[in-house]
Amino acid sequence: MSDNHEAELEVVIARLNAFGFMSSETADILHEKPFSGPGNSKLKDAIALFQKFYRLPITKELDHETLKLLGQTRCGIPDPVGPPALLSDTGKWPQRRVTYQILNDHENVNGTVLHHNIQNAFSAWAEKCNLFFVEVESDALIQISFGRQEHGDGFPFAGKLGDLAHAFYPSWVPTYLAGDIHFDADESWSVEEICPTGMHDFFSVALHEIGHALGLEHTSDRDAVMYAYYDGPKRQLLESDITRIQQKYGS
Repeated sequence: MSDNHEAELEVVIARLNAFGFMSSETADILHEKPFSGPGNSKLKDAIALFQKFYRLPITKELDHETLKLLGQTRCGIPDPVGPPALLSDTGKWPQRRVTYQILNDHENVNGTVLHHNIQNAFSAWAEKCNLFFVEVESDALIQISFGRQEHGDGFPFAGKLGDLAHAFYPSWVPTYLAGDIHFDADESWSVEEICPTGMHDFFSVALHEIGHALGLEHTSDRDAVMYAYYDGPKRQLLESDITRIQQKYGS
């Protein structure tokens, strides 16, 4: 087995573990003995679970389609299969009035336009459910910030072309992080109406992460805002996104 293939397999194991498709104990076993014995069976099972959730052909092998999706940039929140890494219950906000606060800006992005993007993303959710959102200057329920690598929450970013962002569900413990949204400052963000090639559309990612901050998990519906992997701008909530937020908060 080539060194390149072995390194690729290490990355696959790490990502399957990080996104909820295998336990940390299984990942440790696979890192030690990835090619023989029961470890290989556990890897195949994890691959099959990933393929099933993302509606890929269930080959139990690291075929081209599976590797391509695993390698895409995405949200850092685990997928809803097995015990999630960040929480056991997504929960919901008990009040209709939900406050948010923007703690810092990105040094390469126009701050005013960025704030408008966030405001418009909240408005998109507010139009579809029985919540309203108010920006405040302190003590907000949802605190929004940019950070790099280890940024104080125990879930470090990997740097450019890694996980784009993550958010914490309303019921998460410790409660001081519940609802908070963190964007990777090392990524290339665009707040323009037409997102340039090689950059990530900030509005689309903000729309997705706000969904998590309101208690929605990932979906396997590739067209939905709550799909984990970034494959271009998604600026409108899909019917499945709307149905799920209304089931949680009402219309």
